Amino acid sequence: MTAFREGGSSRIFYVEHVCLKATGSTPGREHLAGERIVNPNYMVRMFFTGEPSAATGMHRARPEDFEYITDMMPFPDKHSSGYTNCPLCGSMGRIKVDDDDMVPIYEEMTVPITE
Repeated sequence: MTAFREGGSSRIFYVEHVCLKATGSTPGREHLAGERIVNPNYMVRMFFTGEPSAATGMHRARPEDFEYITDMMPFPDKHSSGYTNCPLCGSMGRIKVDDDDMVPIYEEMTVPITE
């Protein structure tokens, strides 16, 4: 799962992020269990600015089609949201994308968006 819609008809999605500190060359100790990286991903509420009908392939969107939000308001500065930091270590993250640098988007959890 990469992104799923909240409430079925809104433009609010929960989008999977990857913690940069967990996936860097020297992972933070908060993400290590022995020598294994744990919990590198977390979910962020985001506002979808694109059009679902314009999503390419199997209902995918570009990462740029999402904006960080706080209290349902999009922020022009992507570093302003309290939702962007990893809840485990507080480091910044990035949207998790597939091999084509796209974000698969879904309705409630696992049901693909239908047009």
